[in-house]
Amino acid sequence: MKRFLFINFFGLFLQGCGVGDRLPPIKPIIVDPDFICFATGKNDVVSSYIISSTMNDKYKVSSVKERVALRYPETCIKITLPRGYVYSTMYTLNNNFYRYAFFIDNNGHIFSAY
Repeated sequence: MKRFLFINFFGLFLQGCGVGDRLPPIKPIIVDPDFICFATGKNDVVSSYIISSTMNDKYKVSSVKERVALRYPETCIKITLPRGYVYSTMYTLNNNFYRYAFFIDNNGHIFSAY
C-alpha cells in the first residue's frame, strides 16, 4: 500500500501543477538593428515588455516597461543591442503573454532563436 501511494505521489510530482506552469506561447516580433516592434496593428496594445540577455556570464536587462498602454507606433522602441548575443523578450500584447528570442551575429544579421 505504501508503495502504491509513493508511486502515485511521485507521478503527480513529475506531472507539474497543471495548465498554469506553462511558458507563454512564442510570437515573433520585428527586430531591426536599431529598433524592435512588438506590434504593428492599430488596435494592438502592449502593456509590458522586457528585453534581456546573458552577457559575459551576467544577466543583463536591456529595456523594460511595465504597466503601460502602448499603441502603434509606440509599440516600436528605438534600441541598439550589442552584437554576438541571444536576446529574450517577454511581453504582454492585448492582455496575452508572449515570448520570443533572437540572435544578433557579429555581422549584424538577426536570426530567430527558435
